[in-house]
Amino acid sequence: MGFMSMKLDMSKAYDRVEWTYLEKIMEKMGFNRKWINLIAMCIRSVTYSIMLNGQPHGLITPTRGLRQGDPLSPYLFLLVTEGLHALFEEAKDSGEIRGVSLCPMGPRISHLLFADDSLVFCRATVAESVKIQSILYRYEHASGQCINRGKTNLFFSSNTHPEVQAAIKAFLGLPVTSRFEQYLGLPSLVGRSKKKSFSLIKERIWKKLKGWKERLLSQAGREILVKAVIQAIPIFTMSCFRLPKGLISEIETLIRKFWWGYRGDQKKIHWISWEKLCQPKKEGGMGFKELIKFNDSMLAKQIWRLENNEGCLFHGVFKAKFFPNGSVFDCEVSTKGSYASKSIVQARHVMDLGSVWRIGDGKSVKIRGDRWLPQNTAPKIVSPISVLPPGSMVCDLINQDEHQWKSDLIAREFLPHEANIIKGIPLSDRNIPDKQVWHASTHGVYTTRSAYKLLALADRNNIPTCSTNRRSSKFWQGIWSLQVPYKVRHFIWRAANESLPTLYNLQRRRVVQTAYCQNCKAACEDTVHALWGCHRLVVVWEKDAELMKCSRFKCSVFADLLELFFSLRDRNTLFQKDRVYERTGDRFDPYPGLLINTETEDPVICDPLWLSEMLEAGFIRKLTITSANQISDTYLSLDDPGALAQEWSNFMSNKIYEEQKELDRCFHLYGYTDRIVVYGPRPSAGRLIGKRRIVKDPRLMTAKDHVPVFVPISYCALCNDYGVLHEHEQYEDNTDPLDYDNYADTD
Repeated sequence: MGFMSMKLDMSKAYDRVEWTYLEKIMEKMGFNRKWINLIAMCIRSVTYSIMLNGQPHGLITPTRGLRQGDPLSPYLFLLVTEGLHALFEEAKDSGEIRGVSLCPMGPRISHLLFADDSLVFCRATVAESVKIQSILYRYEHASGQCINRGKTNLFFSSNTHPEVQAAIKAFLGLPVTSRFEQYLGLPSLVGRSKKKSFSLIKERIWKKLKGWKERLLSQAGREILVKAVIQAIPIFTMSCFRLPKGLISEIETLIRKFWWGYRGDQKKIHWISWEKLCQPKKEGGMGFKELIKFNDSMLAKQIWRLENNEGCLFHGVFKAKFFPNGSVFDCEVSTKGSYASKSIVQARHVMDLGSVWRIGDGKSVKIRGDRWLPQNTAPKIVSPISVLPPGSMVCDLINQDEHQWKSDLIAREFLPHEANIIKGIPLSDRNIPDKQVWHASTHGVYTTRSAYKLLALADRNNIPTCSTNRRSSKFWQGIWSLQVPYKVRHFIWRAANESLPTLYNLQRRRVVQTAYCQNCKAACEDTVHALWGCHRLVVVWEKDAELMKCSRFKCSVFADLLELFFSLRDRNTLFQKDRVYERTGDRFDPYPGLLINTETEDPVICDPLWLSEMLEAGFIRKLTITSANQISDTYLSLDDPGALAQEWSNFMSNKIYEEQKELDRCFHLYGYTDRIVVYGPRPSAGRLIGKRRIVKDPRLMTAKDHVPVFVPISYCALCNDYGVLHEHEQYEDNTDPLDYDNYADTD
């Protein structure tokens, strides 16, 4: 005996809903009467007017129907379909309709509903056809819905006898189709040519791009359209199928051409690579999605559902068909399964990046192979096999009566560091089951966004790059937070990435022969020269005296110049807020020479060489140097920026060093700037002459002479590196930096 399916199409589904039927359904489902009255007020207070020559005329008061476009309407229509669902469930429970099962042990499916789209499955018999006809008649009569028989189709399995097909077709009066081309926008059958099956996605994207007036869009406008429209078109398909790489490559090619302003056969230069554009904005990219990684993160969402939503129909069907005796991680990719099932199973590698097991009773987690250790670097057991067999579960390590770890067994079986980690995992005394959590999100639940970030981060970490060329996230976020039009921010971002069509960049791509500036004829026209350095631009920038201070610095790339601009902006903001660096008592005494910002409480020590440059540029308005022991001992305190540089030079020449006899520790610096760099000597960085200590010139200090502190900017003597954040441990000898008896006096 064969089976058949019926694809139902409702005519004007929203417009035909009877209000009384909806209220009765809500009452039957147990909604409070007050809530039902509120919903009734929303749907019964609708009025319509007809627009004639731009003017509304008439006032039409409907007696049924749900408003199209109302955000409440889809949810109310789901309540409407509950009546059809209840009728089919009643018929299936009574045996009048027998659903379809994908395998002998799988659940039988009699119907699938998605809003106003419905699929009905049953045996290909006249008796079950009569029952379906009666169910549909009752549903139409009660709810006001009407089956559109012109768009409703029948589909029979290959083992259904032709005479039976003819009898059912004559009784129902519905056309028969050999295959459903699409359902809910997805292909019903995917053949050998995967690219051809999903070619409709590329056609939709191409039509969207051709429908937009490219000449009227700035690059900022194109960014919004690419993110909000183009890259959103294939999302629904990618949540069920793995798109062919060739198709994804063609889609990304269309996006790149649109982004760089292609017009017909006219080509444009791709100033920035697609990989760079797909990086987050805080890392210098544009935040576009790499569709292959996004496809994997969408499919991995289904893996998470299969593991954590055991009560849903999706889990019941897949488990019975593909992994009846285990989990989705145990099944192999079957050659007989559908393309959708193969696509989902192939996304299991995404779960290895962010999923870990939270131990309950330990009966669901394998000791070796599963990720259950609470650490990001090595969540799997790496200890060699000793006593326990390879397939042992975590419950074998737990004393179920006392709800404690078997310490002796763990000590013999695992390496010492893993044994300590395992014994530190808390156990519940309620025998709760193990639970899989997603550590990349704050709430422990899988999200597509976090999975995509993990995939992108893992890919970037595998690519060798030069760390000195990377700008901090604060720099890029500073560009996108500028209070200027969005297209101006785009222009600045392109300048920071050296992707403007300057003569220098055009010469590198062999578009022009010479890179000399056409205005001054004296220098190469790179980004810095075109936007800042050319003498023709002096009339523009000289109006701002503060900005002209940056002209003292020579910058080879525009990003360096931007960092100077941002430091000046931050300094002006700092003056407006009247913040100051101060000593705060005994909290930071273990690290002499530290300052902290009274608002952010960030510890700060100043690099003297860097401070000299800031003083010469006029970035610091006030500087105070005091003793590390007594805040009242002031060596230098000036408000006049003109005198600061000379006084600081005198201080650096050791004049003040040797005059101060009680200088047992480092000097303190604090001023009206948040650009001070952490850099300072440790307490023993000097030598004793008689009873006084002479501190070394900070420019001559070695790595051992510096206090281990936080280094947000500039040079770190401990790491011999620039421009990154460092966090160093205490001294290797674990001595107290305040205890001078622990340090030997050296020349």
